[in-house]
Amino acid sequence: MIDALFALDREALLEELRTLGCEPAATLSSMILVGGKGTRLAESRKVIDPGDYPRLDPSHHGQIGPKGMAIMEGEFGGETVRRPLTDWHLEIHAACPEVADLTLALGSGGDIIRDYYGQVHEGRFRGRPIEFLVEDKPAGTLAPFAKMFAGAGLPETPVVYANGDNLIDVDLYQAYLVGCIAALKSGAILDECVIDIISMVPWELSHECGTADLDLDSGRLHGFREKCPNENNPWIEMGGRRFTPINSGIAIVVNPSVLYGGYFAEYPEVVETSLRLERGELDYKEHEVTVKYETAYQIFAGRGQMFGIYDHGSYWADLGTEEKIVAAEQAFPVSRIFA
Repeated sequence: MIDALFALDREALLEELRTLGCEPAATLSSMILVGGKGTRLAESRKVIDPGDYPRLDPSHHGQIGPKGMAIMEGEFGGETVRRPLTDWHLEIHAACPEVADLTLALGSGGDIIRDYYGQVHEGRFRGRPIEFLVEDKPAGTLAPFAKMFAGAGLPETPVVYANGDNLIDVDLYQAYLVGCIAALKSGAILDECVIDIISMVPWELSHECGTADLDLDSGRLHGFREKCPNENNPWIEMGGRRFTPINSGIAIVVNPSVLYGGYFAEYPEVVETSLRLERGELDYKEHEVTVKYETAYQIFAGRGQMFGIYDHGSYWADLGTEEKIVAAEQAFPVSRIFA
């Protein structure tokens, strides 16, 4: 079913949703986690060089920047383009006309990233306004939602929640529409669902990834596994080869106010732990599992609230190590987004 849905255009998908009694959101917001230090990257890639950042405040020049400011380059029409990783990530979101605004969730080196997008990009990217949500100390990948819950409140409209360590060239709004259809056809309450964008890796390499137990026909996600031996991982045969579904690091939370409002009310220790981590009152390693979105996703999957959407034409890259960034530099510029 999912394959057939991805072959449809927007109007056909919208019509299908209307027949299911659903009027989907017209726009999406994107929140991108770019708080890492990038300790597994070459230091030379992270130096804030005035040649790469001539318009950035000179006080930052010569510093070792955060991972989000590490330079990645690609060839376009015979020209070498050098830009920070976060720029490349934002291009994916900006390529979707329905993404109306962007938030960068910042941690280590957040001052440099904030200055770059504030000064150089004047607070916008491809016409979309950029907001910043800053963590003083690491407080978990659920920290942005936890902070909103504890403060001004969670949004009620769809949010693309993206890990800045990954790149994927999927059409985000199409994935949202397909995920909504999959959830409704499975009898789920849409506002309580997460649409997880799935990628595939060769089964023999699946031990390197967080894998997903996915029903490819219905899109229902039954659970996740963290870097298990190959023989313990699920696989799907495609073109005579085995492939394993993995979490791409990008998901769409249909209604954060409903989903995470309920989750934090049920598990108040998540918000309290995250806030205390940011204040420096707790050791992060001891409490990381409590404040990870993967922990919440495992619970949501068990309740039938997670749906995995896979587009056969999408390209995905993990940017976790220097070697993987080098591979992405060669492959990603020819993806559908940057072609």
